[in-house]
Amino acid sequence: MIQTTLITTVLDWERRLQIEDERRKASKPEPYRELSADFELTHKERESILARIANFNNARKERQAVYPQEYCRETQLG
Repeated sequence: MIQTTLITTVLDWERRLQIEDERRKASKPEPYRELSADFELTHKERESILARIANFNNARKERQAVYPQEYCRETQLG
């Protein structure tokens, strides 16, 4: 009697976990699955991405490098 109750309890618990997992999957899309799909960028999206990269690189070139004081003393840059 105890064994059948234990088996029934375990099976019931596994079923509840399975139902909960199904609910989670249905309510929340998994981002890695969406990103793994092949997709084509439009011309406008491609231009936008390239413009952001170009702006980032230009900003990096214009900014002056800042070195920590310890590094400046060791290499005698400052």
